[in-house]
Order: sequence, then structure tokens, then C-alpha cells
Amino acid sequence: MSASAGARAFLAGLIDYAGLFPPAALPLGPALAEYARHRAGPDAWMLGRFIAPASRLEALAAALAADPALGGREPWHLTVLVGGGADLAAALAALPAQADGVAACEQGGPRGLSVEGLEAPLPPGAGAATKLAEALAEEGLGGRDLYLEVPAGVAVDQALADIRACAARLSGPQGAFPVLGVKLRCGGLAPEAFPAPERVAAVLAGCARGALPLKFTAGLHHPVRHQSGSPPVTMHGFLNVIGAALLAGAGVADEDRLVACLRETEAAAFRLDEDGFAWRDLRLAPAAVARARAAGVAGFGSCSFDEPRQDLAALGLLP
Repeated sequence: MSASAGARAFLAGLIDYAGLFPPAALPLGPALAEYARHRAGPDAWMLGRFIAPASRLEALAAALAADPALGGREPWHLTVLVGGGADLAAALAALPAQADGVAACEQGGPRGLSVEGLEAPLPPGAGAATKLAEALAEEGLGGRDLYLEVPAGVAVDQALADIRACAARLSGPQGAFPVLGVKLRCGGLAPEAFPAPERVAAVLAGCARGALPLKFTAGLHHPVRHQSGSPPVTMHGFLNVIGAALLAGAGVADEDRLVACLRETEAAAFRLDEDGFAWRDLRLAPAAVARARAAGVAGFGSCSFDEPRQDLAALGLLP
């Protein structure tokens, strides 16, 4: 029995592997081995890129070069975290060493190892997105997808306007970055790291209006919104968040309905079947799901690839 057409469209390449990061926080060797195992498994079609901080690239490339069996037959594709620090000056100061790490990784790793995506926190300050993206391009890091993370506590409209202006100037086939979009953090190790559904919906709606690509990180191991004991908080579900992003991108749900989708706790309200994706009375056919994914819903990073798949199987949404 194979996955339904709706599941294939919704889940294809959806989950970037972030095993180096909390709460799993695996050492490099076990994280690489886990990703290699998933790449060789029957659900590899759901797997995205391996996520690593720039500071770990040299060791990562050396480990893959030293163990051909670990690297496998197909090239590895990475997303790398760059920038960082308290402000724009700190982010810019970190870039030369990070660019050197990317170059050394691609040159010193096994054949085909490539950094295809970059993620960076959006520094505070007007025009910070454009200044950071221009500096990344000047350091030789252009030609890759770039997602800028909306900081907690910053007004959504303000952050999206900054990223939208940057994308208008630097993204697209003739720009420095093929894709330039928004990254939203949906959780963390403390309750305050989990944004309210209203804030998430505002980001989804704003990205849909501005045609900004979108990806997510943290707090999305499980499909449906649920209460967690550690941390003690109501956690977002990836069916809720990705589903709402698809509905926003397809233009079939206003912001109030997006909030309702994000607040949904009944697993039976979601469907992935031969007719596509559905949440309650709203449905997208498989082709519409695939179009919305391709247009700007990239997926999410998770430190576990097993948990999302096991939960989906338990819900009858995967064989």
C-alpha cells in the first residue's frame, strides 16, 4: 500500500533533518548516521535537507569524506545556519568565517556535497534584511535559497515588509538568491518560544499577500496541536501549520479561518487522501497542494524524522 496522492503532495520533501539541534541535540556522528538511515529508507521521499550550523561544516565534510558508506551513492544537500548575534554588526562580522566554512565544506567533502540553503535570524533595524542579504552575496554565498527568521517580539508587518523589500531587490532567476523568504520559529525549549496562533496566522497571511516563500522550524514534531508536559505548553501541529499555510497560499481562507485551523485539536478534522488535503470543509486537490508547496511552502525542520511519520501512520494518514 502506497501513500495517497494527497499525502504525496503534502509531505514530499517536507521535513528537513535537524538532529544536531535541541531537543535531540545529537553528536555529529550519530546525527549523520540517522540522516543516512532515513535517506536509505522507504520514506525518503518525505525527507528534505540536512541542517547544520556553519561552525560544524568542516567536521561534517570530513566525516562524510572519511566514510563512503555513510555518504551513500547520492550527494548530500545541506541547509546552513549563518549570521547570528545580537545585531546587524555582529551578524556581518560572522559572515567571512562562515563563508569560508561553506567553501571548505563543498571543496573538502565527498563529490556532490553542496550547501543549497541558508537560514539566518533577521537582525533588528530598518533595512536589515537587505543589508544582510547583500553581505551574504558579497561573501560568495549567493545562488542559494535564503530564509530570514522573523524575530519573536517584532511586529509581523514590520518584519515582513523588510524581507519583502529585500526579496524584491535580490531574489528570483536574475537575483542573488533563487528563493528569498521567511522562516518562522514555532517552538523551543521554553513556553515563551511558542508563538500564539494569531501571530502564526498573521505571518501566513502576510506571506501569502506578499508572495513570500515560507518555512518553519522548532516545535513541530507531531501532526496535530496538543498539550505538552515538557515544556508545559500547547504545541503547534505540522498538519495545522503547513495546512494553514497551504490554505493561505491558495487564497481559500481568511485570517480568522487560519487561526481556527491552527487551533484545531481534532485529528479527524484533517485528511490526506486521494482527493488531496482537507481541513474540515476546506479542501485542496493534490495538484493545488503541489502548486502551493512549490510556490512557497517549503517545509519544516525537525530533530526527529521518526516521530512525524509514526504519528501520521497512527492516524491512518500514511500506510
